[in-house]
Parts: sequence; C-alpha cells; structure tokens
Amino acid sequence: MQNKSIISTISLSIILSGCAFLDKTLAPVDSAINTTKIVYTDTSHYLDSSLSTFSHQAKNTKSDLYETSFVKYFMTDKYILQNREESFIKWSGSSRYNSTTIIKEYFKNQKITLDLKTLLLSDKMKILQDYFYEKFETKYILEFTKNNPKVKYDMFLTDRQNIENIYKYKLALKEHEHQWDINLEEVQKKVAALLVSTLFGIPKVTFLAYDPYDEMMYLSLTSNKKNFNEKIKVEIDQNDARKFQKSIVSLDPTIYFNLNENKLEIIGAKLQGKYKQYRAEFTDTSYFRKNTIVFSNDTIDLKNQDVEYTKIVQNITPPLWFYHLEENKVGYGQGKNEKDAKVDAFNAIAQSIKVVVNSNFTAKKNIEGSFSTKTLKSDTNIKADGIIIENSQVIQSEKKDGIWFVAIKY
Repeated sequence: MQNKSIISTISLSIILSGCAFLDKTLAPVDSAINTTKIVYTDTSHYLDSSLSTFSHQAKNTKSDLYETSFVKYFMTDKYILQNREESFIKWSGSSRYNSTTIIKEYFKNQKITLDLKTLLLSDKMKILQDYFYEKFETKYILEFTKNNPKVKYDMFLTDRQNIENIYKYKLALKEHEHQWDINLEEVQKKVAALLVSTLFGIPKVTFLAYDPYDEMMYLSLTSNKKNFNEKIKVEIDQNDARKFQKSIVSLDPTIYFNLNENKLEIIGAKLQGKYKQYRAEFTDTSYFRKNTIVFSNDTIDLKNQDVEYTKIVQNITPPLWFYHLEENKVGYGQGKNEKDAKVDAFNAIAQSIKVVVNSNFTAKKNIEGSFSTKTLKSDTNIKADGIIIENSQVIQSEKKDGIWFVAIKY
C-alpha cells in the first residue's frame, strides 16, 4: 500500500514537472505569436488611420466646396447652412469656463509676471487651447486606466499566463491610442469650440445700414467680452429687412469657424429669427447712405392731411481714403456696381503702366469774301496697350448712395 502511494507521488511529480517544462518551452512560441498579433494590429491601425484621413480630407474638401462663390450661386441657403452646421466649429454662446481665471492660473504655474491686459489675443488663444486639450487628454487616459488596470506579476499564474496578460494589456493600450488618433480631429474641434466660446462669450448683432438698391443689410457682429468685432451682410428683401431690424435684439447669431492646419478661419454666420434662418457672410465693405428725403406737412391744405416732400441731394463725395492711401502702387476706380468699379481701377492701373496715344490733326479753311480763316482740330485717343495685371488685391471698397469706390493694389 505504501509503495502505491510513493508511485502515485512520483507520477504526480513527473506530470507537474512536465507541465512546468512545457510551459517554459512554449513561452518563446507564445512570445512570437503575441508579437505577430501586435504587428498585425499595428498594420490594421495604419490602414484604418489612412482610410480615416482620406475620409476626413474628402469631407473637408466637400465642406470647403460649399463655401465657394460658384457653388453658393446655385445652392439654396438651406443646404449651405446645413453644411455649416454639420462640418464647421460653431460659436453661439458662452462656456462655463472663465478665460481670465485659466490664464492667471497658467501664469501662476509657470511663474510668469505679466500684466494680463498686455497679453496678445493669439497668446490667450494658445493658453486656452493647451488647457482644454490637456483636459480632454486626461479624461481619455482616465477612461482607459479605469477599464484596464495596469498588469502586474501574479505569482499564482504560470509564466505563459502572465505573459499573455501583458500582451492583452499592450493590445488594449494600442487600440485606445489608435482610437485617440482616429478621433483627434473631433477633439480639436471641441477644443476650438470651447476656446472661442470661453474667450469671446456671447455673440451679439447690431444694425448698421440697409442698402435698398442691392437689398443687402449690413450688421456689426460683436461679443459681450469685447474681444470680437466683425461686419456681416445679409441678402434680404425690404419687407423682411424692416421686420428684421425691429426684432434684431431677439436674434440668435451663430458663427462658423473652420479648423485648418491648427488655425481658425471664419467661414460665415447664421442668424436665427423667430420663424426663419438667414445666411450671413463676413465683409470688409462699408455702406453709407447720404441722400435723404424729408417729409413735411403742406401748409396750404386746411385739413393739414396732405404731405409734400423735399429731396435733399448732396454731391456724392468720395470716401476719405479714395486717392489718399499710403500704398505706392494703387489703382482707384468707381462705378455703379463693384464689378464696374474694379474694371475702372484696372483701366487706371493699365494706363499708368503703359499707354498708347494716337493723335489725328485735321485742317479746315473758311473763306468769307476777302477774308479767310484756318482752324486746326485734334482728336486724341488714349488706350492701354495689352497690359496684363497679375497679383492684384482689393485693399479697400465702399459704397455710397449706389456708387462703388474701390482701391486695388498691384
């Protein structure tokens, strides 16, 4: 009986030692297999990232295409606004963060002694960008550590099992890193949206002028934190413009930005009325209306019901900057619309560069009795001689009472 027990013990020892030997023998094989899994995962992630990048680029190209003047001419405001809503960064209100507090905390941590008022807007944006980016990154890391505790050596597991756990952790880490890279563009958009809403606060619109000739309304777009000031224009008919002007305080503006190579670019805006949305575009053009009509009661009418009007027409004087800009190579032009004004400016530039003067002289002799007189007539024609103007740029444009004034640098 005792011999059987000894044999059983020896047999069990041989089996256990055989398992341990097998475990150590297969460990290198497991290592090779797991390494192959990681390489395969890396390759899959690379292909996935490439496809994702291509998809993002195609989407961005489509979004940018919607903002070209050619496409806007054919597309309705509904589709243009829908594209802006889906594709670009939106700013329509203030965030719960305080930009001053964040920047002061940054100064404190970096031991910077600087007056906040002297800080450039670009520097403020960089500090806020880093702050919000770090918050998203920290949140993402915490999600991973919560769901994937860091692997430690477990004395109750075999070597193969411990190694398997390490590789599972590595694969989970790589997958999490890959998902971060894939979603990085969306994270950057969220960071940019927080940056703008924190820095500028709440957008507001103020009525500037209405051009009844082109049915265009001009508005000032500002923020309650006084860091933002731009002009926008809205194509709107006269009846809607009147209602628009009366309810301008209740309008909710939304401004759209495009994130291009880590830079924010203003795309356009949307003005939400009570029943209708309006597409707004940013503009550098100013509109002033000088001519006015003054109504007065007709004193001849005893009932004092009739009215007459006096049209006060002032000479349209050019803007102060017209022919007074400091730039050296500038052509000035005017016309009934902006296109004609540009053509006029280009003609002025062409003539200042190179002109051809053709003069024709004709003599005429008049005889009256014994007296004769001789007159000489000259016809002079000036034209530009094949001038091609390249790299030109409109640096100033303004409309006054239906007349456009432009300045073009060349």
